[in-house]
Amino acid sequence: MLEQLEEPDYGCDLHSVKALQTKHEIVEKDLDVLEDGIYNLHQEANSLQQKYPDVAEQIEELKNQLNAQLPTLTQKAKMRKDKLLDNYDYLRFLNGFRNIMKWIDGMINYITSDEIANNVAGAEALLERHQSILKEITSKEIKFKTLRQLSNQLINYENFSSDAVRQRMHDIKKARKRLNDAVVQR
Repeated sequence: MLEQLEEPDYGCDLHSVKALQTKHEIVEKDLDVLEDGIYNLHQEANSLQQKYPDVAEQIEELKNQLNAQLPTLTQKAKMRKDKLLDNYDYLRFLNGFRNIMKWIDGMINYITSDEIANNVAGAEALLERHQSILKEITSKEIKFKTLRQLSNQLINYENFSSDAVRQRMHDIKKARKRLNDAVVQR
């Protein structure tokens, strides 16, 4: 069990983190069973100490050894669970970041195409396309807000990835400015 709790792998994508979290839940259940077993052993040890007072000290020493190990296992289990959750949140953030950046780049390419109207109908079509682009940008605002909230959560809870999250949010801010500039220029 200790080896599983000290495993340095926290997953490299959402799927692998989910699999590790499921595996960790099994370890936590095993730890609960172990705690119950230790409780039962204590009950039995107390009974044995009363029956055999000449070995009561040895039994007490063994009980103390058991008591000393359990908090270490429990603490390691909590730390591993927290790290898996942190990594899952960070990978969720990265997925959202990649999707938004890909969308922004696609929109900038679409907006800055060299299409120019040659007549009134073409100008109306371009104006309609521009309105459609503005609506799509507005509709994506919730995705930006969700990603911003997740980034704030990661930063505020001092996730291991806080610096990387700050940098990625700065990158999004610059990309959004490029997008807004492209819309205004068009």
